[in-house]
Amino acid sequence: MQYRPDIDGLRAVAVIPVILFHAGLEHWQGGFVGVDIFFVISGYLITSILLRENEAGRFSVLKFYERRARRILPALIVMVLACIPFALITMVPSQFTDFSQSIAATSLFSSNILFAFESGYFSGAAEEKPLLHTWSLAVEEQFYILFPLFLLFFWNKGRKWLLTTIIVVSLLSLIAAEIGWRVVPNANFYLLQGRIWELLAGSICAFVLSGDGRKPTGSGPLALLGLALIVISIIWLDSSTPFPSLYALLPVVGTALVILYSMPGTLAFRLLSFRLFVGIGLISYSAYLWHQPLFAFARIHLIHEPSVHLMLILSVVAMGIAYLSWRFVETPFRKKPGPWFPSMKEMLTAASVWSLALLGLGVIGNSVGGGMVRLANYVDLEARVGFDDQCLFGANGRMMINLENSECSNGVASEHSIAIWGDSIANSLSYGLRTSLAERDIQFRQYSHSNCHPIIGIVRTDNALSRNCETFNKAILAHLLASDVDLVILSARWPTLYLNETPPSAFSKKPPSKARISAASYADGNRSHQKKMARALADTVLQLRQNEIDVVVFGVVPEAGWHVPMKLYRARSAGLDSSELMITPRATIDAYVPQVDHWLRSSVAEQADFIGLSEHLCDPSGCAQLEADEALYSDELHPSFYLSETLAREVSPLLGAYLTDPAE
Repeated sequence: MQYRPDIDGLRAVAVIPVILFHAGLEHWQGGFVGVDIFFVISGYLITSILLRENEAGRFSVLKFYERRARRILPALIVMVLACIPFALITMVPSQFTDFSQSIAATSLFSSNILFAFESGYFSGAAEEKPLLHTWSLAVEEQFYILFPLFLLFFWNKGRKWLLTTIIVVSLLSLIAAEIGWRVVPNANFYLLQGRIWELLAGSICAFVLSGDGRKPTGSGPLALLGLALIVISIIWLDSSTPFPSLYALLPVVGTALVILYSMPGTLAFRLLSFRLFVGIGLISYSAYLWHQPLFAFARIHLIHEPSVHLMLILSVVAMGIAYLSWRFVETPFRKKPGPWFPSMKEMLTAASVWSLALLGLGVIGNSVGGGMVRLANYVDLEARVGFDDQCLFGANGRMMINLENSECSNGVASEHSIAIWGDSIANSLSYGLRTSLAERDIQFRQYSHSNCHPIIGIVRTDNALSRNCETFNKAILAHLLASDVDLVILSARWPTLYLNETPPSAFSKKPPSKARISAASYADGNRSHQKKMARALADTVLQLRQNEIDVVVFGVVPEAGWHVPMKLYRARSAGLDSSELMITPRATIDAYVPQVDHWLRSSVAEQADFIGLSEHLCDPSGCAQLEADEALYSDELHPSFYLSETLAREVSPLLGAYLTDPAE
């Protein structure tokens, strides 16, 4: 296959936006589409090679896998090994455990599967994962395993049959992606079924350009249109865009147009063949490998979000390391015969040994990561902060509670009982209520499920944990209506329900991520999202009230905006005054808390009482994250044991009043 410098230039167009997006630069929020550009390029190049070798009758699966191993593994292994010392030095145990799991998954080219069931790609937690970017390598490797076998087994069917099959599979994958972002968005983003159409788009280009043996003819306008579509996708799309979906057609079709029509003599070819672009393209794989660890460890180590200037400096450093990696790791291993493992047998053996070694390191790190002596102080802090998920369903593998014999109570045998129904916020608040109400001889029951607002008739599709919400909530409501409970508390992460996205943060440059909550039972298009949610909430409360059950709605728990125990540990380790750092700015809180609390209060005004929680945490200067040297949050948003106990002491007398003087 004739070398095309414009393809290397196109690689530069792909990697630069990805790096600047991960750096958090404001005007590069669509930079993540660089990965989609890479997918199309990979599909084109691999298919071109396979077609040429099959037509010449010299295709070998083992030789193909050897080339892939030489291309991908050496630089990847060096990068992973370089990350381990920094992880040992900077990470807290839970982070190191997650990091170790990602090492093991990377060694098996399955990190996309691991991340599909963890936090979303656009979340703040994802920014501190040094190996998050390996998900795309996993997708490509899975394609590299399957696609050559497909061509090998069905080559005799003929090119027309092969191309038709590829087009059909591409369409099915695109349809799956369009459905997937509505149903399982996290899995849709990471897994192969929603991405293979992008790689096959490159394969289609390879079939077209090698179809009839004639020299391809370029088209300046179409090649420029392709570049324009890529630029538009980078500027227009952001983390709130459902992806991959039909929106991904912008970068994918744009890349395909460039591959098909950027030929010598066209303006697009001259632009992409510019020496700087070609140079960046040559080192683009190593640049992609190294930028994310640099950014992640900077975010882990620093108390505050890294500045734009620092992230730009790290971007340049990533390019410098990428050149060294390309020059001294990538190139020597790719040469045949070369200085390192010159034969196919030696290379495949070495690749297997190193992959197993990484797998072993990952397994060991996952086993012992929580017991690192250096971070013993953090282990103690994390234990004091606490997060008890024994009664939080969905998060711990248990998808449904035993409603008849619930162990999730305070064990008090009393004629009076109070139940809390909600999500993980309700779970955190239950810790203090369980004890506080027991002291008042009041039975307390807990019904909580991750990412499930305690409302009948709404559907949330942005999180895999939410798929069981409708079943769970219907079961809880039926159980409550048939029980002898006196009072039900509704508590949840209300801002995501009201805003239909995560609350704004003063500590992250990324825009809020969409929650994608809909009210299936209230499909009136003329109603706003907030009105539909208010009606669903009011109807849920009404069903409880009609059964003579009093209802109290707990207001918003203001979110800290970052992982409080980690920040507190880092501040103490650096000898800084943590009390000055542990405050969420009032402006951030006022951007959403008052209106959400007002919406809750007005939604249930006729049928339930409202107890605000923000006033217990906030004053005119901001909202505390620390009190009496105790962290008030177990992470970015969940109340710690200390805060749960504090709030319970303050609200328990109010709750007890309902049992002696029932609301009319």
